[in-house]
Amino acid sequence: MAVGVRLVNRKSAVASKMPMVGEAEKLADRDQRSLFVSQGRRRPIHPAGDGTSRKLTKRQMLLRTSTIYDAIKDARRLNVINRFSIPEISWQHYERFGDFPRELLPIGDAICRFDPVYGQGMTVAARESCMLKDLLARRTGTKDPLAGLGEAFLAGIQSLIADAWSQSAVPDFAHPRTRGEPPADLDNSLRFGAGLLRLAARDPAIHKLMIGVRQLIEPPSALGDPALVRRVESRMMADPT
Repeated sequence: MAVGVRLVNRKSAVASKMPMVGEAEKLADRDQRSLFVSQGRRRPIHPAGDGTSRKLTKRQMLLRTSTIYDAIKDARRLNVINRFSIPEISWQHYERFGDFPRELLPIGDAICRFDPVYGQGMTVAARESCMLKDLLARRTGTKDPLAGLGEAFLAGIQSLIADAWSQSAVPDFAHPRTRGEPPADLDNSLRFGAGLLRLAARDPAIHKLMIGVRQLIEPPSALGDPALVRRVESRMMADPT
C-alpha cells in the first residue's frame, strides 16, 4: 500500500540562515534551567570538555535579546549539557486511503511526527484522543459503530494537524536544500513569520499571542488580525534583514 507523506528533511539545511532561540526557567530559589535551540548544521557543542559552558554562553550572545545571556553569564553549571537533534519530521496522509482498514486506527506520532522542541506532539495526540472519544460517543447504540470510523477520524483531525504543522514545519523551508512539500504561499509565510518574531522580541503581548498559537491554545487566525498584520509589516519595513 502507498500513502501520501509530507516530509521535512533538515539534514542539508544551510546553517547560516537557521534561527536560534532560547528559553530559561527557574527551578528553585537559585537554580535555573536553560534551553538553547540551534537548528541546522551549526558546529555542535559537545557535552563534555574544556570550555563547554563558555562556548554555550557565547552562542547565547547571538540571540536577538540578551535576556538569557544576562541570566546565566555568571552562573555555575550544575551538570552536563545534554544534546538532542531530529533530522526529519513527517506527516503520513492515511486519509488518502479511502476505505481505511477496519479495526485499525493510527494516532499521535503514527500520523504526524513533530519536532519535539515546539511541544506540539503531545497536545495534538491528546486532542486527537478527544475527537476519537466524541466520535465513539456519537456512534453508541448504532448497528455497526466501527463502520467508517477510521475514515471519519482521519478526516476530522486534518485541520488540527495542519495548524500545528504550519507553525513548526513550514519555517524549515526557509532553506532551499530542505526536502519536502512547501505551501504555495511559502515566501509570504516566511516573511510574515520573520517580522512577527522581530515584533515579539520587543512586545511581550505579541510574544504571548505567538506562543499561544504555537502551543495550539489560540487559533492561527489570531495572527491574522488586521492591526497585528499592519504592525508586522511595519516592523518588516523597518528591519528587512
